[in-house]
Amino acid sequence: KLYSMYVENKNANYAGVKKDSSSYFYSGYSKDIKNILGKMNVAVQDSTLQKNWSIVYSNNYQPVMKGVEAKNKTMPNIKGMGLKDALYLLENMGLKVVVNGKGKITGQSVLVGSQIAKGMVVYVELG
Repeated sequence: KLYSMYVENKNANYAGVKKDSSSYFYSGYSKDIKNILGKMNVAVQDSTLQKNWSIVYSNNYQPVMKGVEAKNKTMPNIKGMGLKDALYLLENMGLKVVVNGKGKITGQSVLVGSQIAKGMVVYVELG
């Protein structure tokens, strides 16, 4: 017991590995994303093709917006969305949403592309 009280706490150093800030993934309402990027004066490659929902990712250190189709009968990919956008999208599809955590969405209980039915419960994990 005495030994365990005085053992030094060693933090693992993973050879100085740093997080790559050039890698990111966001998702949400296209007009809101364009508005935010415009206010920040960030040039973006826009290929949303007039779709309401889009994803934003990095390609050669340049942000790229790509439109995403949200169909009523299949589960969309909500990873990277904020809770407000995800709730709006899923509840308008007739789904019930149970949320755990805070931040942006990192996981969902129903697989992307799966068939959905009104009243179905979807568990959403934020992180």
